[in-house]
Amino acid sequence: MTKAVFIAAAEPYSGKSLVSLGLVNMLLGQARKVGYFKPIIDYDPPQQRDPHIDTVLSYFKLPLNYDDTYAFTRPEALRLMEADAQGELIDQVIHKFKQWEDNYDFTVVEGSDYLGMGTAIEFDANVSIAKNLGVPVILVVSGRARARPR
Repeated sequence: MTKAVFIAAAEPYSGKSLVSLGLVNMLLGQARKVGYFKPIIDYDPPQQRDPHIDTVLSYFKLPLNYDDTYAFTRPEALRLMEADAQGELIDQVIHKFKQWEDNYDFTVVEGSDYLGMGTAIEFDANVSIAKNLGVPVILVVSGRARARPR
């Protein structure tokens, strides 16, 4: 049985974080221990905390350590990818995720946000991370400003 799901988007402002919140809310009614993990965050923790992580932790009062909810900041991930060390990035994400998988009934993994530098490689990074974690993916796509078929 799957104990995790990866929520991904193909563009910014797709509603991915809202889907993640709804999924965590639903899971808390079904499972005793729900984890939340975001492999790559946009913010540097000493300067600013990731608002999505803060929202999930505070709203649902999850007893999670903030530093355990992510693996890399965007600049750290970009440095590894530019150094052709994507394998190291994936290995570290898998290692951190496995700690979650063992301690929680179900974990929601939220992909990156497509904000700032490096957005061109984010989709590939999210796909690679989800594939290597071996968890199903929910792809969230915005319907905003899309023409309706006639």
